[in-house]
Amino acid sequence: MHAYQTETRESGTMSFRIEWFYDSDSGTPWDREDGHGPVSGWEHRNKKPGEMILNSDRRSHRFYNFAEAVRIAKREGWDTAPHGTRKPGERAHAAAMADYDRMRQFCTDQWHYCGIVVTLLDADDEPDSVDASLWGIESDSPEYHEEVIGDLIDQCLSQITSTIGA
Repeated sequence: MHAYQTETRESGTMSFRIEWFYDSDSGTPWDREDGHGPVSGWEHRNKKPGEMILNSDRRSHRFYNFAEAVRIAKREGWDTAPHGTRKPGERAHAAAMADYDRMRQFCTDQWHYCGIVVTLLDADDEPDSVDASLWGIESDSPEYHEEVIGDLIDQCLSQITSTIGA
């Protein structure tokens, strides 16, 4: 497994390698999370009424059942920004459209799930045996990545402290 992005950061007198990896085990957002409209597998057919094409590969398509997503959104009370500003039908339509856009972005590789691994480096900038990681993170959330990196560095520092105290 190869990192698609790597950087080194300092924390006090210690150096840490930060690596981002594609998380191929996380699956698709519509299979792992609630709050999404129905998405088909790859199919060789034309779009049906109420469906939207998420992506295509030659003559195969992945479809988003927009009409059903609006029904689900009404039933479950989905909303999207600006929250609480629309009538229920408009809110459901806007939320389903936002969901379609997000799923289309996933299907067209505009974002993916990733894992972030933080590793303590020794004095020669070689990996130490101390590391921490978090997987299943959306790749297009840089602010959240910074929060995760801070937490993972803290986990590494805690490992060092517990090793010293043992």
